[in-house]
Amino acid sequence: MTQPTVTYDADVKALYIEMLDTEIAETVELAKGVYVDIDAEGQLVGIEILNADASLLASIPALPDKAALRDLLKPD
Repeated sequence: MTQPTVTYDADVKALYIEMLDTEIAETVELAKGVYVDIDAEGQLVGIEILNADASLLASIPALPDKAALRDLLKPD
């Protein structure tokens, strides 16, 4: 698994957390403005958050090399 990357597009206020560098087979809307990209094998490729304020970047902890989606979504 490659190291997860976080990108932010300030022009459209979009935050993307890429877990895998692979082709996206399906995008699922989890909530309004929150999308999950999945590959053909059902693996999490990335998470996109629309209308994300730039200050959200400061609240993102270092991402683990390996994690289940349910673990990433657990509140502290």
